[in-house]
Amino acid sequence: MDVGVQAQFLKVIEDRQYRRVGEVKVRRSEFRLICATNRDLLEETRKGGFRKDLYFRINVLSIVIPSLRERPEDISGLVPGILRNLGVFNPVISPGVMKLLQEYSWPGNIRELRNVLERAILLARGQPLAPEHFSGLESSQILVNQQRSLKDLEDVEYDHIRTVMGALGRTRTKLQLHCIYQGPRSTES
Repeated sequence: MDVGVQAQFLKVIEDRQYRRVGEVKVRRSEFRLICATNRDLLEETRKGGFRKDLYFRINVLSIVIPSLRERPEDISGLVPGILRNLGVFNPVISPGVMKLLQEYSWPGNIRELRNVLERAILLARGQPLAPEHFSGLESSQILVNQQRSLKDLEDVEYDHIRTVMGALGRTRTKLQLHCIYQGPRSTES
């Protein structure tokens, strides 16, 4: 929400009055405000992207719901409910399917879980759900695991510098001086 709109919204919360767009008549309303966000509003207030006075006005009771990847144990309770909402009553979920679902990182959170289950139902064509009906999850999980195992460039550089220091028996200061006096390396092979 733009900071200007935030100011107007704060006025509506404070006065409980508003005007519809294009109207001159002021309307009054009694309401309870429920807000939801996927951002850290306190951090946004520090950055100046969210008004502090509005934050303190709406932050009466905070309920933090962690993402699905932070609570994989909840998947076993969510899956049957989602399947019932999709029209599958008395779903049979094998331990292999449940393990597959619990090991996936769920970057799309609960919406992704629902879509994956809906796709699996379509692929199963009335048969019990099996791991082969969740074809996209294995490849995605492999990519996620590979990305987690890759080091940042800074980590690789740090490890390399430590290895070189150890091999040369040099301290940090001597290594820095050694690099300065050697000059830049030639890029030609």
